[in-house]
Amino acid sequence: MPPLTFKDIHIQFCKKIDELQIYNNFTVSLSFKKLAIEDCIYFIKYIKNMKYQAIKRSHSYEADQLFHMQCLLNSLLSSLKIWIFLEEKDYKKAWDSLIDAQEYLIVAKKINHYDGLINLEKHLESIEKSIFPQRKIYLSAAFTSSIGYCSICNREFFECDHVENNIYCGQLCLRIKVENIKANHVALVENPADRRCIVTSYGKDKSVIDSFTLENIEDKDEVQDGIFHGYVLSFKKLDWH
Repeated sequence: MPPLTFKDIHIQFCKKIDELQIYNNFTVSLSFKKLAIEDCIYFIKYIKNMKYQAIKRSHSYEADQLFHMQCLLNSLLSSLKIWIFLEEKDYKKAWDSLIDAQEYLIVAKKINHYDGLINLEKHLESIEKSIFPQRKIYLSAAFTSSIGYCSICNREFFECDHVENNIYCGQLCLRIKVENIKANHVALVENPADRRCIVTSYGKDKSVIDSFTLENIEDKDEVQDGIFHGYVLSFKKLDWH
């Protein structure tokens, strides 16, 4: 058999996206969605392997296009996981998967922009608006840390020429090996850096209310107004490699 061309891989990718998107709805059988997730994970590994080969050959265009495919597939994978977590009533993980899907899509759009991306973006927006309660405030933590190292060249970040969040030959530039993280304060904000940092429960009279279900999850002896619980920092690691 002749070796696969980039065009062949792109055709496979488009076909796989169409196949997987069929299962990306709430009413589809849970077992079908789990099979779709396994299929998606397997295909992501295949695309990443092709990307590593392109990087090794310094084929920047192909590497970037394959990274785009990787990000779009991961966005679709994360959106499929939303339904699994909703079935399990693990609403925080479902919310995090939604944010994962949106963040993968943001990076995918750095490379290409076309109708299929817009359709998935609208699909995710509709999930957020129809499935989850509207969130007007988030938590934002201020902290100090070391500047870290560049994920592209592995030099200290202030010493290299790479720009954080730019894409170089199929790789997203990130700060890695960040150390000495020290919290300073936490603020309530409308536009956080990380939308995973949410209020998960809050006080009302002498009760603690779940922010997803609005159910009373705990009774207290004292008034709980003004008290809330949530996530102030996320160490979520997405698949940028």
